[in-house]
Amino acid sequence: MDKELELVEHKASILIDALPYIRDFNQKTVVIEYGCAEWLSGVEEQRLMQDIVLLKSVGMRPIVVHDTRMGLDKFRENKRIAKLLELCGVKAIGICGVDTETIGLMLDNDYIPVITPNDIDNEDTPILPEEAAKEIAVSTGAEKVLFLGKEDGIRDDEGHIISQMT
Repeated sequence: MDKELELVEHKASILIDALPYIRDFNQKTVVIEYGCAEWLSGVEEQRLMQDIVLLKSVGMRPIVVHDTRMGLDKFRENKRIAKLLELCGVKAIGICGVDTETIGLMLDNDYIPVITPNDIDNEDTPILPEEAAKEIAVSTGAEKVLFLGKEDGIRDDEGHIISQMT
């Protein structure tokens, strides 16, 4: 079989497999805790941004909550990540602090909110982006939360990986 035809068939197969998920998650909020920036190259980070934009383009409502590399300005990093998303053809806006009303407003106006957990009132306070992502997921009624980081999962008090949270 022609290699080009094989490639087309492979892509069609992937799309067919994805259709039920696309349907099930249409207009659903997905919170993405992005804690892996320091381990990604620039090319890998841009591919991740393209994947987030793909989620939006198939009807999901992504929210990005990010960690900031040590020594970097949290607010400047927030703007940088929003800009990377915008370079992929969507509207994105940086939000400082967990402000559910603003997050909802941005989602309703077709933006991808990019959130650093700190705001001007607590910029020197260490706030784990994982905790902020969980708080945002609960307050927005998110369907899914994705944790992208070096850890192998969220653990309970006894150290067991939690596979599902409600």
